[in-house]
Amino acid sequence: MAESLNDFFTSATCAEPCQAKPMPDLSHIINKLPEAITRSLRKTNPTEVKEVLNKVKPNKAAGCDLIPPRVVQLSADVLCYPLSKLVNYVLDAAKIPQQWKLGEVTPVYKKDCPLDNL
Repeated sequence: MAESLNDFFTSATCAEPCQAKPMPDLSHIINKLPEAITRSLRKTNPTEVKEVLNKVKPNKAAGCDLIPPRVVQLSADVLCYPLSKLVNYVLDAAKIPQQWKLGEVTPVYKKDCPLDNL
């Protein structure tokens, strides 16, 4: 499974100009997922969202939105209603917003990494 995902993500872009490679077929991965993951998602409610927000670890670093986790946890009473509406809207629309698909990748330096010698 790891090899398939690695092939998928490394073939997505090229360092030098090249022709687009066909994307590898990842359908075999779906068959190996646990049943809990493959079940359809159900709507949520403010109580469930509040429980999740209260479980946020307050001493962790802020994410890309620069909102400290402690603030999220302390404002769970206020945030649970709009967040539950947002999640339910996304589930009803069956489309994930493009901004949610973006990620920030930061390379981590490792001492005596063999890739440094290339």
